[in-house]
Amino acid sequence: MYKKYFGLTESPFSIAPNPEYLYMTERHQEALAHLYHSLESDAGFVLLTGDIGTGKTTICRSFLDKLPSNTNVAFILNPFLSGKELLHVICQELNISELPDNATLRQLIHAIYNQLLKNHSQDKKTVLLIDEAQHLHPKVLELIRLLTNLETDTQKLLKIILVGQPELNDTLAKPELTQLAQRIIARYHISPLSLKETNAYIDYRLRMSGYMSERKLFPLPVVKRIYHLTKGVPRLINTICDRALLGAYSQNLSAVDLKILAKAVTELKGQRKKKSKKIPQSWIIAATVVMLLLAITTPLVVDKVQPGEYIKASVTGSVDREVQDIKLLKSNKLLITSYYKTLTDASIDLISVVKKNLPSRPVTCDNVEEFGWECRSAIAVSWDTVREYNRPAVITLNNADGEDHYLAITGMSDTHAQVLSPKGIELIALTELRRQWSGEFIYLWQPPKGFKDSIFFNSRVELVNWLADAFAKMDGRKERLASEEYNSLLRQRVMLFQRDHQLEEDGIAGVETLLKLNEKLGVAITLSQLDSNSKR
Repeated sequence: MYKKYFGLTESPFSIAPNPEYLYMTERHQEALAHLYHSLESDAGFVLLTGDIGTGKTTICRSFLDKLPSNTNVAFILNPFLSGKELLHVICQELNISELPDNATLRQLIHAIYNQLLKNHSQDKKTVLLIDEAQHLHPKVLELIRLLTNLETDTQKLLKIILVGQPELNDTLAKPELTQLAQRIIARYHISPLSLKETNAYIDYRLRMSGYMSERKLFPLPVVKRIYHLTKGVPRLINTICDRALLGAYSQNLSAVDLKILAKAVTELKGQRKKKSKKIPQSWIIAATVVMLLLAITTPLVVDKVQPGEYIKASVTGSVDREVQDIKLLKSNKLLITSYYKTLTDASIDLISVVKKNLPSRPVTCDNVEEFGWECRSAIAVSWDTVREYNRPAVITLNNADGEDHYLAITGMSDTHAQVLSPKGIELIALTELRRQWSGEFIYLWQPPKGFKDSIFFNSRVELVNWLADAFAKMDGRKERLASEEYNSLLRQRVMLFQRDHQLEEDGIAGVETLLKLNEKLGVAITLSQLDSNSKR
C-alpha cells in the first residue's frame, strides 16, 4: 500500500525468510561459516541456535541457495514427526521413489543408505538440515544419530545440521542423548542485533527494496526506540517498521516520527484507549483555581546538597505530588540551569565519583575499560528503566538550543534525582528532567573480563567459569555447576535467577542478568549506594 508513496519496488519488512534480505552481521557470517564447514567435516552434527526471530531460517535459506551443485539436501521444516515419518520425509527430499508400501524402519534406512552410496559414487555430498529441531522427540534424535553410522570404509556419508531455539541444548543434554551430544563438532548461537546493527539493518532492507532517497525514513531517535522495543530481534523490527511506514503513509508524512511509532506499537499490541469519563465543567474550574493558588503560595525547592551529603527529596508545604507534577509541566522557566556540554566532561566527573584512586589523567568512557569498568548505552521509556539498571549514569538532555547536553545521575528517589553538574551536586525533580530527557543514558558498570553481550553455550571458557563461580559464591557452594563448558545445570541456575528477578527466562546471561547478579554478590556500585556515599 505504501510502496509507491515512498518510492519502493518491494515490501522492505516482510517477515518471509528471503535470503536476499539477509543482513550479514559478523555473527551471521560466522554462523554461515559454521554451516559451510560442516560440508568439509568427516562426521558429526553442527548445531545452530538462536532465539525466536533472530534469523535462523533466513540463514538456512541463504546457506541452501549457495550450496555447490553437487550437493543433495534433505531440508526438514516440520519436525513434529515420528521416527518413521521423518525417514519418509528424508526419502522424499532425497528423491527416493522406489519404496515398498508400508515400508518398515529397516527398509527406509536401507533405502537412504543406498541413496547415500549412489551420491558418494557420483562425488555428491548429502546434507540433512532440520529447522526448529527443538521440537524433535529424544527418540527421533537418537534415530537421526544412527543415520551418522551410514558410512563407507573411509568416510561418513551424511552431514547433519540441527537448527533450533536455545532449549534444543537442554534436550541434547539429556543422559539418553549423550552419544549424540558427543558427536556435535560445532555449536553456534545467533544473538540479536546491536543498536548500530539495527540502524544498518533497517537501511539495508530499505535499499534492497529500491529506496533511493537520502532522507532517512527512520531517523536515529526512532531507530533507538525501535531497538529498545525489539531488543534487536529482526522479526520484531520488521513487524514494527512495516506498521510504522503504513502509519506515516496514512498521515502523508515523509518519514516515521516517534508519535507514529508509538501508535504503530499500540496497534500491534491490540491496545485501545479507554473511554474517558466526562468531567463536569464546574470541577475543572474549581481544580484550576486551587492549582493557581497553590502555585502562588507554595514555592518549589530544589535542595542544594554539599559534597558527601544526601538530602531526601522534599517539596515545601503539603502540595500533593500530582499537583506538583502539573505545576512543573506548566512552568515556562526550566529549573535546570547547569549541565555539561559534552558527554566526555560528564563522564569524567561521574567516573571520578564512582571509581577511587584514579591516575591524574582524566578517565572517560573511552578509557575506563583499563580499570575493569565499562560505559554502556541504553534507551528508556521511563525512569523505571533507570531504576532497574540501578547504576550511575549520564543522561542526555535535548535542550532548547537544539544541542544535546548532559547530567550525571548518582542517586534517585521516587520523585527526585541526585545529579552531578558543573555547579556541584543537587536534587532535581524527575518531572522537570523528563521535560528535556531524550530517554538516552549511558551507565557505568563492572562486567567480567572479556564480556561483550552475553554468556551462553559457546562462550569463552573464562566467562563460563566466571559465571559458574559467581553462582557458587552466591549459593554458598564449594563446587561450581560448570567448568569450561556452559552446561544444562548452569543454564537452569541462570533461568531460576532470571525468574526470581522478573527477567526474561532465556537461560542466557546477558547484561541485565549480570547487572542483577553483581548486585546480589555485593560488587556493584549502584545508585542507592551513591545516595549516602557520593563525594566529589
